[in-house]
Amino acid sequence: MIDFLQTYGIEIDSKQALLLEAHLRFVLEKNQAVNLTRITDYDRALILHVLDSLLVLPEVKDAPDGALIDIGTGAGYPGLPLAIVTQRQTTLLDAREKKIMTIKEFFSLHPELNFCEAISKRAEEFALERQAGYSVVVARALAALPTLVELASPLLPIGGHLIALKGQPQPDEIARSGQLEGATGLAVSGQRTYSLPSGERREVIVYEKIKHAQLELPRRVGLAQRKPLA
Repeated sequence: MIDFLQTYGIEIDSKQALLLEAHLRFVLEKNQAVNLTRITDYDRALILHVLDSLLVLPEVKDAPDGALIDIGTGAGYPGLPLAIVTQRQTTLLDAREKKIMTIKEFFSLHPELNFCEAISKRAEEFALERQAGYSVVVARALAALPTLVELASPLLPIGGHLIALKGQPQPDEIARSGQLEGATGLAVSGQRTYSLPSGERREVIVYEKIKHAQLELPRRVGLAQRKPLA
């Protein structure tokens, strides 16, 4: 694990490597009973889950200090690898309770991850409890970018960052999300493209919350997906 990640410029210690390895194998084992991931091959999962998560470390390290939340975390990616390496207080959020229960089971086996929590709620509901509670929001392949900036906005204070991991976003997605600066307070502050060794192309788009949202957020559950603002 260490040698593999070092090949891509990711430095981790032996304890972090053991946790990353343990989580990946736990996910693949539990996947036989609970639908956590479509990827069942270890080598492919290492690339598409662990490496893919950690390749956005530069963006996470550039974000303000403070807690991180991964919305739509699924089996814990990208949030848990980022938590393990950065040691940020981290919330793994997903509406699907079975997935969150699996993550909680992993936490029970690894008390050293006591700075992490796993919660089953919709992002809109959770934002009502933790308004401006996170310095960093991460989301991987969760929704279109206009939806993501709307969901992230109430979770972030001024200066907080949304880091969106996308495969191949639609050509107008970034432009449409940029139109929501007034409504959500988030503006595009960075963009990077990279390719995984398996050939998949990735886009990382970073938004900074530069002002308070003009719109009262969050809206009712599901509206961000069904009736996006742009």
